[in-house]
Amino acid sequence: MPVPHKHYGLSMAELVADLQRIRTVLTRQMLDNIVYGNNEDTVVDSDRADDETYQDLAITQPGRTIRAPGGMATVGRLPIQQMAQQSLQAIEYVDTVRENRTGVTRYNQGMDADSLNKTASGVQQIMSAAQRKVLLIARIFAETGVRRLFLGVHRDLRRGPLKRIAMRLRNEWVEVDPRTWRHRADMTVNVGLGTGAKDQQMAYLGQILAQQKEGLSAGLVGYEHLHHTLTKMVELAGFKDSVKFFPDPQELEERQQQQGDEPDPMSIMAEAERMKAEADAMKAQAGIERDRAKLMLDQAKLQGDQAKAQADAQAKAMEARLKKFEADTKRFDVLLKDDRERDIAEAQLQTQVDGPDAREPNGDDA
Repeated sequence: MPVPHKHYGLSMAELVADLQRIRTVLTRQMLDNIVYGNNEDTVVDSDRADDETYQDLAITQPGRTIRAPGGMATVGRLPIQQMAQQSLQAIEYVDTVRENRTGVTRYNQGMDADSLNKTASGVQQIMSAAQRKVLLIARIFAETGVRRLFLGVHRDLRRGPLKRIAMRLRNEWVEVDPRTWRHRADMTVNVGLGTGAKDQQMAYLGQILAQQKEGLSAGLVGYEHLHHTLTKMVELAGFKDSVKFFPDPQELEERQQQQGDEPDPMSIMAEAERMKAEADAMKAQAGIERDRAKLMLDQAKLQGDQAKAQADAQAKAMEARLKKFEADTKRFDVLLKDDRERDIAEAQLQTQVDGPDAREPNGDDA
């Protein structure tokens, strides 16, 4: 921090060193007060205390027993005034002074969320004020320190033994001889002009890009101007190599001229992707047809199995009826045979009773 009418200014440490010492003293005193409050001093009546009382007081164990000949009046406690609250208020004041001096506040560090201004504009104002102080310190450091550093580097390169070095200019490596450079008084070190934070610069560039798009149709700007704006936006986003996002329009034009009638690799890739997509669609359609045929075959097989099961059931029913018929026939034959045997037996018995010549008038057997 520059000081008027003085050769040397103040560093960041000089701005906060006294506050750090004050804060240390206040913190130590607060802790001492808490310790003394938790361990109060003991007051002893020397006229009434004996040796056993002093021996018991020498023990600091919690729950100790003190033998006092004169009762509780012999030993007492000296009360300690609690000063922790006042110490905390003093420490808070010192922290506030430090924030005002350095610009590094608890708000832009994500601390003390309960005391933040709940509105978006309030938070933005607090952070902007703190950032301006930090940016001022950074600019002073760049103007008084980094600028001289680069001038010294330039001087050493001019006086050094290097004959050729490679430098990157406009995305191309160029060999130069530092010994041919002019005196450093002809060189200018460009320090950041403080055009705002990155989000503000990005918003400004977005507005410029919108205006450039409108001016492109009117012929006021060219593609190189759009490329320059987009390159700055990529750099602000934190990406170093902007060529991977937006190549130079001149290089694209030269590349197209060199290719001539050669097929465009992008179109070839697009055609290959289209053919691959068509092949995938045909393959998917064939799979659908195959699944449909398989489903129909499974249905026909299921119907055949059902018909076969139905025929088997009918055959089994006919077989059961046939078996029943055969059983009924055998039973009828047995009954018929029994009837015939009974008739024959009755006829023989009647013949024995009536005699062999007994006949019916018509000559038939009885």
